[in-house]
Amino acid sequence: AVLAPAEESDAFQILTGTQAGRLFAFGVPSASLHPVEYQHNHSVTALLSIPGTGLYATGCKDAKIRLFDVKTHQLQATLEGHEKPVTSLAVATTGDQQYLLSGSWDGTAKVWDVTRRAMM
Repeated sequence: AVLAPAEESDAFQILTGTQAGRLFAFGVPSASLHPVEYQHNHSVTALLSIPGTGLYATGCKDAKIRLFDVKTHQLQATLEGHEKPVTSLAVATTGDQQYLLSGSWDGTAKVWDVTRRAMM
């Protein structure tokens, strides 16, 4: 996911997730690498910045989606509804409303209201 810069010298930062459940922010162009303190219980299998919300989302092998603040990387919400690992995330916008779409190995796709942090 591409996020706003963490340091003044950077134009932006790239966020990546690992099979060990960690997140790392890579500053561009400074090449600074910063671990995010939050530790997922399972592999991070999907990652997405949600434009205009100040949030990014992770999908994991534990079937959960987590929403984080883009600046502080603090957990804001955990979305539950899939039965198997979350493998894909996308954003849909209608008017001023943001929706998070998720796909899973359980064979389902879900739509989430980002503002209410609830499944539709």
